[in-house]
Amino acid sequence: MRSQAQKQLLNKQGTSFELPGAAVGVDRVLIEEDVATCGQAVTSYSLSAGGKVLVTGGSIGHCRIHRLPAPVPAGTSISLNVTQALAGVGECAELRLRRLASFDYASCAAELGR
Repeated sequence: MRSQAQKQLLNKQGTSFELPGAAVGVDRVLIEEDVATCGQAVTSYSLSAGGKVLVTGGSIGHCRIHRLPAPVPAGTSISLNVTQALAGVGECAELRLRRLASFDYASCAAELGR
């Protein structure tokens, strides 16, 4: 059970992670928190590209894959903007991601022969 201090929500506006533009357009974004070390901390976030919010979400946890409403063009960076997170989760004083990646499902499926 978390202590009261750990249950408090902090406004983490301004905490963001950037994914550089890919060589091809992408239609999915994969996000993973470092739950093994830091626990699940994110409670609210958005993904944006080109100054436009693509999707919003609540918790991320071990793994979250977002199917984007429209493909993001090649070379366009994608930002993960954390708007709220739990304070003092696990052993970490700062928010950590395990992985942030983007991909094009059609290309991946073609490589796997599907």
